[in-house]
Amino acid sequence: MSPAPRAGPAPGPGHAAAPSSPTWDRRRYNGYWVGGRWYYGAPERPALQSPGFRPGFTPWRRGSFLPPAYQSYELDDYWRYHLRRPPYGYHWVQVGGEFLLVSVSTGLIFDVVTGG
Repeated sequence: MSPAPRAGPAPGPGHAAAPSSPTWDRRRYNGYWVGGRWYYGAPERPALQSPGFRPGFTPWRRGSFLPPAYQSYELDDYWRYHLRRPPYGYHWVQVGGEFLLVSVSTGLIFDVVTGG
């Protein structure tokens, strides 16, 4: 018979307890803050349990990297949105109301077009 699990120490002031079943809403968040640093994409489990974890939204920027989870939002009918043909090695990705010109191999965001 194994001993009963013990509860850990209560969080100190200014520290919220980690959520027991965190949810991630891609329509609302595109990244998160942890340890004073911004990360694009859905967080890994250790980040969710960090005391400084905070989901948020930051506009997509040229020169940032698009997380792999968003790469599947490829836009094949770019002409319908009055977007130029992507150069070889790039494709358009639609995330919400924004269109991102992204490198297929690295995920580097080359251009951001808002609206549509």
